[in-house]
Amino acid sequence: MKIIPLILFIFILAKVDRIFFKANHSFCVHFIDTPPSDNSFKTEGSFPTEILDQPFSYLDKGAQVYVFESQDQNYVLKFTRVPASLRSFSWLTHPFSHIFLQKQIGTQQQKSKKKIAGYLESYFLAYQYLQEETGVAYVHLHPTVHLQKKIHLKDKNGSSYYISADRISFILQRKGMPFMDALESASGNIEMGKQMIDSLFEVIISRCSKGIIDRDKMHYDN
Repeated sequence: MKIIPLILFIFILAKVDRIFFKANHSFCVHFIDTPPSDNSFKTEGSFPTEILDQPFSYLDKGAQVYVFESQDQNYVLKFTRVPASLRSFSWLTHPFSHIFLQKQIGTQQQKSKKKIAGYLESYFLAYQYLQEETGVAYVHLHPTVHLQKKIHLKDKNGSSYYISADRISFILQRKGMPFMDALESASGNIEMGKQMIDSLFEVIISRCSKGIIDRDKMHYDN
């Protein structure tokens, strides 16, 4: 009969853990541990040590990334949300699937790797060719050993983490207001609204003139 209290304890513990996980906006350092990429996305540029000396606090998440805001509120750090199939110890979540559905899991992993490669290519293009248009100040897209720098992150619950800049992929970007939010803030000022729309088209034309397209839709969070 001792097994019943143990099962009950594990069940309650799992439920409590889930509550805290959701309260933390489903963020976990484990989820940004990007699989290593090759040097095809190697970028040049000085490592922004002074900017990354300050802590970055959790701001939000999108379909592709978790976003952290710098203490001075001038920059954001973005980390790719790694698909479940590519996370370390992913088998713990669905152990029986890993035993009996190896082929399907392998197919899903290949799809996820292709998706991650697409994200990294986008970040690379933004840094190499669209810094002025996107505000991307620095990217680190493949493992290195020379940075020797820890980045201080604070999650939504206030917990601190120190992650290796050498190990993880990230994008450093100047903080800006989402376009739709900025346009709404100009409500009542028709001329300012027109200027914003003109500016948006100028950015799109500039990007297209460089042979770069964006397949993302213009939603409120993009």
